[in-house]
Amino acid sequence: MTMRKNILIIIISIISLSCLLLQSSCKSQNKDDIKLTPYRVVDKYGYADSTGKIVIKPKYDWVGLFEEGLAVVKTGDTYGYIDKKGNEVIMPIYAKAESFRNGMAKVLLDNWGYIGTDGKEIIPLDFQDIGNFNNNMAYAKKDDKYGFIDIKGKTLIPFIYTNLFGEADFIDGIEGAETEKGWGAIDNKGKEIIPFEHSFIRISEHPLVAVEKDSKWGLYDKSGNVILKCKYDDLKVISNELILAWLNGKYGLIDKTDKVIIPFKYKILGDFIESVDVYQLTEDGPYGLIERTGKELTPPKYSELKVSPGEDMIVAVKDDKYGYINSTGVEVIPLVYDFAYEFSNGLAAVSKGKKYGYIDKQGKVIIDFKYDEATTFDKTGHAGVAVDYKWGFIDKSGKEILKPKYLLFDGNFEKGFGMFYPNEEGYPIYVDVNGLEYYSSTEIK
Repeated sequence: MTMRKNILIIIISIISLSCLLLQSSCKSQNKDDIKLTPYRVVDKYGYADSTGKIVIKPKYDWVGLFEEGLAVVKTGDTYGYIDKKGNEVIMPIYAKAESFRNGMAKVLLDNWGYIGTDGKEIIPLDFQDIGNFNNNMAYAKKDDKYGFIDIKGKTLIPFIYTNLFGEADFIDGIEGAETEKGWGAIDNKGKEIIPFEHSFIRISEHPLVAVEKDSKWGLYDKSGNVILKCKYDDLKVISNELILAWLNGKYGLIDKTDKVIIPFKYKILGDFIESVDVYQLTEDGPYGLIERTGKELTPPKYSELKVSPGEDMIVAVKDDKYGYINSTGVEVIPLVYDFAYEFSNGLAAVSKGKKYGYIDKQGKVIIDFKYDEATTFDKTGHAGVAVDYKWGFIDKSGKEILKPKYLLFDGNFEKGFGMFYPNEEGYPIYVDVNGLEYYSSTEIK
C-alpha cells in the first residue's frame, strides 16, 4: 500500500512539474510572439508595442517587419538583422536584404545569394539575380544568363537563357524561357517542351500556352503539341477550353479546336472570370452583359458594368446612377445610388445623399448611411470608413473597431495590420484587426 502511495505521489509530482514547464514555455512563447512594429522618431527608426512603448530604441535609418523572429534593419547604407530584444544577430554589411522565409533570406553584397538565421551563407553570393524558392527550386542569373538552382546552390538547369517568363515558378511543370533563337518552354529538368522559335510566350494556370510568331498568335498544350497555328492578332487563354481572340480589330471567343463561340464583332469583350462578362460593340459605346456561349443578356445600354468575382452581382451605371444586375442581366437593386462598389463578403458600400452605407444583395440597408467615405470589406471582414474625413474601420456587423481619427487609410487587414496615417508626412500607424494601434511616430499620443 505504501509503495502504491509513493508511486501515486511521484506521478502527481511529474504531472505538476510538466504543467509548470508547459506554463513557462507558453509564457516564453507569448513573450517571443509580442507584436512589434516600426516606430519613427525624427529620422530614426526603432520598434514599439501596441501601447506605443518603445521596445527597441530608434537608431536605424530604416526597419522592416519581424519575420521568423528577425527583422531587416538599415544602418547607413547597409542592412543587417536584429531580434526582438534588439540584439544584432547578423551584422549590417549587405547592400540589400530581404526578410527570412523558411530559415533563409536573400541578401546582396556585390552579388546575390542566401544566408541562414546564423548569418552563414547557404547559397554563395555569386549571382547577378536570384529568385524565391518554389518546390526547392529557384531561378538565378550568372554571366548574364539565367538558369535554375536548388536550395544548396547546385545547378539544376544550365545557365543558357537570356530571359524568363514571369516568376519562373514552373506552372504545371513548364516554364517560359528565351534564348538567342527566341522564346520557348522547358520542363523542370531543362527538357525543351515548346521550341525556341517564338517572339513571345504566355503561360498561365490553364493547360494551353499562347505563343507569338511573325506577329501572329497560336496555341500549344503543355506537352508541346501544336493546338492552333499562329494566325490571330492576339490570344489570351481564359479557361481550360476557351480562348479570347483578337482578329482584324475585333474580339471574339474560340475554343481549342478553333471553333468560334462568340463572333468577332466586339470592340471590348471581358475575359470571363465568371460565366458572364461585359461587351462593347463600338469604341466609347455603351456596355452590355454577355454569356460565354455568346448570348447577349442585356442590350448595350450601360455606361459602366463591373463584375464582382464570386458574388453574382454586377455594378451597373446608367444616367450617372448606380445599382446592380445579376448574372442573368436582371436588375435586382435599382439604379438609384450616387456611387456603388462591388460586393464583397455579401455586402457593398453605396452612397446616397453624400453619405456611404452598406447594403446586402436584397438591397436592404445593413449599415446606415453615415460615412463620408468607405471601402469594400476585405477577406478578414473589415472595411475602412471615414467620418468628418477621418478614417477608422468597422466589422461586417457595423461595429466600430477603431474610431475614425486618422487622415488616411491605406490597404486592408489581410496581412494582419491596416495602415493609417495621422498626417501627410507618410508615417503610418499599424492597427491590427482588434483595433490595437502600433504607433510608428511620436506625433501620435
